[in-house]
Parts: sequence; C-alpha cells; structure tokens
Amino acid sequence: MSQLLSRSIRLLLLASASIVSFSRADDEAIFRNGDIAYVSGGVGEDSRARLNAMQEFNLRLVFALGSGAFVSGVTVDVDDGAGKPLVHTISDGPIFLAHLPAGRYKLAATLGGKRFERGIAVARGKQSRLDFRWPAEP
Repeated sequence: MSQLLSRSIRLLLLASASIVSFSRADDEAIFRNGDIAYVSGGVGEDSRARLNAMQEFNLRLVFALGSGAFVSGVTVDVDDGAGKPLVHTISDGPIFLAHLPAGRYKLAATLGGKRFERGIAVARGKQSRLDFRWPAEP
C-alpha cells in the first residue's frame, strides 16, 4: 500500500510541476517601478509573438551582436531627462519593452562589460525603438 501511495504522490508532483512550467511559459512577467511598466523576453517564437503584440509599450529595445545573433542578459538602465534612475534590470531576452510617460530619456545597455548609452524621446501612443549591437561575442 505504501508503494502505491508513494507512486501516486510522485505522479501528482510531476503533473503539478508540468502545469506550473506551462503556465509560466505562456506569458512574460510585467514589472513595475512606480508608474513605469516594463517586460523583457523574446527567446523563442512564442515569446517574440507575445511581446510584438504588446503595442501599449512605447519603448522597444532590441539586443544583438553585429552578426545579427540575438542576446539576452543585457543590463538595462533607464534614466529620465534630469538623470534620475527609473529602471535598472537585466533583460530576460533580446527584446525589452517599457511604458514611459512622454518625454526624453537616457538609456544604457551593458553586455560583457561593454556599455552603450543613447538618448531617446518617447511619445504617447507611438512605439520608439532602439537597437543595440555589440561587435562580437562578449
């Protein structure tokens, strides 16, 4: 009887783990810092499709090598026009989206110790895009 119970418990745990994995794979986590919402991902076709459908985000960053190969693990910093830090995070994939109030921002993307900084103006209702490309493997 205890073998049957033990096997049933193992099957139940295995089934639960599959359900959790499946539900987590279905959507990207949207994070908030005050009024700023942001999300990252894009590893795999399904994730890219979900992120591409999120048109309410008015900033889109894409990370790749000069060869065109996408990269993840990029440290992303978003500062407002006065230099106040708004977001500091690591991107889970080659696509990073944020919803910011209309205005000017300073963006920095760092991979393998190589940091790029750029300024950008974002508007309400329109998605601004910046591509960051590193020349070689970090």
